[in-house]
Amino acid sequence: MKRTIGYLSFGLLFLLILVLGWATWEEHLKGTEYVMRHFYRTPWFNVLWAWLALTGGYYILKKELYRKLPVFLLHLSLIIILTGALITRFNGQTGVIHLRQDQTNHVFDCEEAQRHLPLPFFMTLKEFRIEYYPGTSSPSDYISLIEVKDNETGKSFEQEISMNKILRHKGYRFYQSSFDEDMKGSILSINHDTTGIAFTYTGYYLLFFSMLWMLVDRKGRFMELLRKIKVNNE
Repeated sequence: MKRTIGYLSFGLLFLLILVLGWATWEEHLKGTEYVMRHFYRTPWFNVLWAWLALTGGYYILKKELYRKLPVFLLHLSLIIILTGALITRFNGQTGVIHLRQDQTNHVFDCEEAQRHLPLPFFMTLKEFRIEYYPGTSSPSDYISLIEVKDNETGKSFEQEISMNKILRHKGYRFYQSSFDEDMKGSILSINHDTTGIAFTYTGYYLLFFSMLWMLVDRKGRFMELLRKIKVNNE
């Protein structure tokens, strides 16, 4: 039973690595909003995390892997990432905001609540443009130049939002989603979830750290395999 759970846990981990690699490639081609909608926010992605966390947790307890700190931190990071995903699903806000050139807006359509909600700042579309691959008519990127003005301080700044560049401000994240046919309007997707994002990023950093630790740990399985390979080749 222990061996079966172990194989299942590592199999799910390998599958997750493949999915994350696929998502990274899709993000490069189609933008952050696309992978958020088709990967990170989907039920099947959360189920994959859940199964990995459950099987990994069971395997840790049965094999007493909590005595090996790098392995324990690896599985702990998966649980933290799953927790962040669950917080985002149940506590986060997602929606869209429609901006017309040189017009100011501070209200967005919240998808969960099906109503209009105010932002703590004003947004103005200064320019929208499409960039093309050199020598072709194929779009390479969609770019919105946005001016953000804070309600409280009155301070403002400008930033571009594109398929691979998001705007972060006061816990809100804005993604380039669509545009008006006359090229004078832009539609941005919004995600607001400070707590869930903090959990998720903490988990990802811990995952990277623990995997690196496992690779360089002299008492770890990876270094043990390297020593065996070296002995066999001598």
